[in-house]
Amino acid sequence: MKNLHWIWSYIKNLKLLYFSSVILLITESISFVYSITLQQYIIDQIIMGSNFGGILKYVLLIAFCYVIFIILFVVNPYIQSKIHGRIKYQLVEQGLSTLYSTPINIIQKERNARYVHFFTNEISIVAKLIGEDISDIIKHFVSTIIICVLFLKASPILFLSILTLSLFYIKTGKKLSNEQKKVSKDIQNKKSSLLIVLEECITSTRDVIANNRGDWEKTRYQNRFIQYFNSVMMEGKLKIKMVFSLESITSIAQIIVIGYGGYLVFKGEMSIGLLVVIYQLTIELLHSFVKVYNLVFSFSGKMASVENISNWFNTKPKQTENTKTIASIESLTMDNISFRYNSGGKFILKNFSLDIPIGKKIALVGFSGSGKSTIGSLLEGLQEVEEGSIKANNINITDISKDIWKAKVGIVFQDPYIFPSTIRDNLLLGYKQITDDQIMSLAEAMCIDDFIQKLPDKYDSSLGERGITISGGEKQRLALVRALIRDPEVLILDESTSALDVNTEKIIHNNLAILRENKTTIIIAHRLSTIKDSDVIFVIDKGKIVEQGCHSELLKNKSLYYELVMNEMKDNNSLMYQ
Repeated sequence: MKNLHWIWSYIKNLKLLYFSSVILLITESISFVYSITLQQYIIDQIIMGSNFGGILKYVLLIAFCYVIFIILFVVNPYIQSKIHGRIKYQLVEQGLSTLYSTPINIIQKERNARYVHFFTNEISIVAKLIGEDISDIIKHFVSTIIICVLFLKASPILFLSILTLSLFYIKTGKKLSNEQKKVSKDIQNKKSSLLIVLEECITSTRDVIANNRGDWEKTRYQNRFIQYFNSVMMEGKLKIKMVFSLESITSIAQIIVIGYGGYLVFKGEMSIGLLVVIYQLTIELLHSFVKVYNLVFSFSGKMASVENISNWFNTKPKQTENTKTIASIESLTMDNISFRYNSGGKFILKNFSLDIPIGKKIALVGFSGSGKSTIGSLLEGLQEVEEGSIKANNINITDISKDIWKAKVGIVFQDPYIFPSTIRDNLLLGYKQITDDQIMSLAEAMCIDDFIQKLPDKYDSSLGERGITISGGEKQRLALVRALIRDPEVLILDESTSALDVNTEKIIHNNLAILRENKTTIIIAHRLSTIKDSDVIFVIDKGKIVEQGCHSELLKNKSLYYELVMNEMKDNNSLMYQ
């Protein structure tokens, strides 16, 4: 019932078009059945009764029914496809909304191939179910009812015989449909697992070849494929049972109609014309049962996809009325927050508070796993706190419109994603409020323009899948330009220059200081030479602030920050901090 209610939520958005389609489909069935029943009059009254005066009338009626049937036979699939397309658009749109509103730690627990499977396979199945299959079930169900009524009027015994066979058929079909639902759900899960392994096979090609583990990877794929294949074969066995049931019922029904119908004609209780009509309608009735059965059989299987998609959509976090706006960020605080990536797991931050100076260059430093990157993700809104709150201008950021908050806060990661498109597309991501000269100016500041200018197509050069044609440092510099184009009020740099050499990194940070003057920049870094000129340095250890101050002040304390600096100086054999 829950799944049916979920389906209705999509149908009601297209009520007029959807119910118009159902009415036209029913009209198509009625016109076809009526064209068959008219044959009785031609056989009994005109041919057998030698009354040829009314033949034109019945021929025109049959022709009219056929014209209606042919027109609707062409128009109805078009309308159904239109409904199917609109519902698929809604599902994809809601899928993307669910994906983009899901906390990043939940997304990271799933494999990419599973989400790809949702969009490319299961949403298509659900859209067809809602857009076409349900209306087809109604059409064939109404057609079956009409033919049953005609059978009952012609011969109650024939009707009861066919009905008995049909009930037996439905009982068998119900049993098989329950099995089909389980098998279909298993197939979808096994297919998703197979796609995950296939994705790994492709993305790990370099490492597999380098370690000579091709046979191991093939074995992994083959094991998953065998599991998927066995599930498909199980479905095939169920379909064989279905075919056997249908063919048996078809043969028995035809024998009953010809045998008992011929007996009634011999006794004078049924006309030849009615027998011909009933025989044709028997085949049509069985075909209707077959279609209804197939659709219901398929419907049961596809309900597994409905359940998968509805459950996925229900994982979307319930949002508060996040419609508040702020003109500019005047204060930004993390108030007694607690956060962990897994429920029941270890807290990364516990009762953590931080008052971020606005318009300053701020640094977060500490050992790996101390919670620095987590703070950045929480400020940007990629993660949600378990306890406490993050406030901008004393407003919880969960109450602020997401679009507004994302426009005001930007983040650059250590390993940014590069789209398989041009450099220009990767920098803009659809943003249009900037000129080419401004883009080039920012690219020069991030030390990437020279590289771009040497390419054959310059800013229109393609970067390949995940930016395979460029280095890690070039990816990072492109990501920095991408963030600067939007000029956010708060910019978080999470190890965003870690792949650069020291000299280039120094130039970029000097340019960032000029570009970001009087704007809030939060730098998360292991290479401490990049943050020594920060206005405030927060030293994080085990999810808590243990020190804060400028570079010289913290060195004088000779505490954790001093230890971090000394360790780096020893590793680099450098005196760059003095």
